Amino acid sequence: MYGSNGVQLTTSNKGVLVSWLDSDNDEPTLKFAERTAAAWTPPVKVASGEDWFVTEADTPSVLRLSNGTLVAGQKIARQEVT
Repeated sequence: MYGSNGVQLTTSNKGVLVSWLDSDNDEPTLKFAERTAAAWTPPVKVASGEDWFVTEADTPSVLRLSNGTLVAGQKIARQEVT
């Protein structure tokens, strides 16, 4: 994976968030920014991992709950241990 992909926009009563996957040192990294009255905030790194299951169908996202809490989700590839 190179560059950024998986862009998601979410809205709440507080505003708009954009989240995306970036490639930091060849490791998928979930980042987000928030739209303010003046501009977008600087990107914030949420999480990263070598064991992420990344496809175009399963893009991660960041959203704000009604109580103001930010939540994020991403699938992780796990190997079954037998």
